[in-house]
Amino acid sequence: MTHLKSLVLSLTLLFFINGPVQAQRKWTVKEVPDPKAQPGFNYVSNPDGVLSSGTIAEVNAALKELEDATTDQVAVVILNSIGKKAPRGFAIELLRYWGVGQKEKNNGVLVLLVIDQRRMEFEVGYGLEGKLTDLVSKQIQEDYMVPYAKQGNYDAAVLNGVRQVAQLLSGNVGSAGGGDEAPGTLSFPPDAPAPGPSYGNTITTPAGRSFPDNVFDLYKRHVGWGGFWVLLFYVIYWVVWFTRLFKPRDRQNFFYSARPGWLSVTQFLCCYAGLAFLLFFVLPVPVNIFTGLAFFYLFGVSYLGLTILGLLRSLRMAEEKRTEDDLLYHYARQLDQRWKGTITDKLFPFPLLYFRARIGQYLARLRSGMVISNTGNEMRLLDEKRDDAYLTEAQKMEEGLQSVDYDVWAEQGGKAFKLHGVLLSSKYSHCPKCNTMAYYLESDRIIEPATYSSSGVGLKAYACKFCHHREQKEYTIPQKSRSSDSSSSGSSGSSSSSSGSSWGGGSSGGGGAGSSW
Repeated sequence: MTHLKSLVLSLTLLFFINGPVQAQRKWTVKEVPDPKAQPGFNYVSNPDGVLSSGTIAEVNAALKELEDATTDQVAVVILNSIGKKAPRGFAIELLRYWGVGQKEKNNGVLVLLVIDQRRMEFEVGYGLEGKLTDLVSKQIQEDYMVPYAKQGNYDAAVLNGVRQVAQLLSGNVGSAGGGDEAPGTLSFPPDAPAPGPSYGNTITTPAGRSFPDNVFDLYKRHVGWGGFWVLLFYVIYWVVWFTRLFKPRDRQNFFYSARPGWLSVTQFLCCYAGLAFLLFFVLPVPVNIFTGLAFFYLFGVSYLGLTILGLLRSLRMAEEKRTEDDLLYHYARQLDQRWKGTITDKLFPFPLLYFRARIGQYLARLRSGMVISNTGNEMRLLDEKRDDAYLTEAQKMEEGLQSVDYDVWAEQGGKAFKLHGVLLSSKYSHCPKCNTMAYYLESDRIIEPATYSSSGVGLKAYACKFCHHREQKEYTIPQKSRSSDSSSSGSSGSSSSSSGSSWGGGSSGGGGAGSSW
């Protein structure tokens, strides 16, 4: 009986001891204590007490000296848990929420450690991506922080990482051979592991290795065979896709869709997503936001240019196979309307100018060609004013609305004529009553707004400008949903306004790197 009582007492004590650990808090972006809300010069948020007070004091002193010398701001956050949220996204949101860095420079850095996910992140503001590149951030983490984090020595991990960041941003680095410690660097407590040697012109690792200059060495070190196969698959995909573009499988079906449908748009976006994956996660090159945007734009121009060459190739193949002029002309007219009024037309004007010039040459040649009527007489293309005599009132309405463009060929005497119409990109569609391309959305109003407890109702009114047919269609408005952070935004927003002003109001575009231990 005595042993049973002892067992029950031991289990009870164990429950009360381990209970708080099991019920550890899962922090959200708006709940993380802002160090600037406290009096003094503070840069470290340590709500779970992971770091020692001595480490916090040394980090604060070094980061204040860095800010005084350069105006760069570095925030350090170490949390036991953020739930299931990804540390990368958490770091981006937190830097933007606090506004780390000066608003006009965006020169802020956020160092985040999440204990239960065994993950660390550097989030770097726009203005520092040239100094603290993704590659350098990754190397600092792997060589100066991860080894200590694996041992559970988070004091040493943070001290080493912050020291390297501060040295790099301040430019006051010591020589690799030792000597006096550079100003602005951290002095380590006696119980902390000795850091690696400081660096001069290049960063050196604790083992004395410098950053690899050979891109293939770096690729082998960070990417390995997995990334190689991803890259190989992507290259093969591009080769196969463009081979099919220039040499259709069905040699008789030359004509691709003249209008970019959902499939081509999806394919274009998937190619962009694949390129982004290669650029930021596979290829061993440091990329900042400006380089990335330039690379994406050049990719868009190249992609569009190759697509244009494929479409023009389809026209040439059709001519070689003596395709009927009517079919060829209709296809060329449709191609002439492709991308007009779209965002592609605004972003990539120069490839499209070339494309439309070439299509214009095809149309001019086809239009100037002699057309023979059923009676054997020659017909010629009429200008826009003269062709109205051969159009119906509905067709005149369509041309006036610019929903359809008609070309008319007529005999010299005007008895026989040939009509050809091409749909233009516009807000009009076929009327269900008269079939004229003059049917449009007249109004869209909300009858019953959606709430957080029920869906709403809207009413769309359609009308035809030719036959004046009208139609109304009801539709359902989805029920509103509350975001996870919206309920606390009111109370936390007011408290963060004063503390956020202590930071500079900076932002970030997602630069930096992350590592696991």
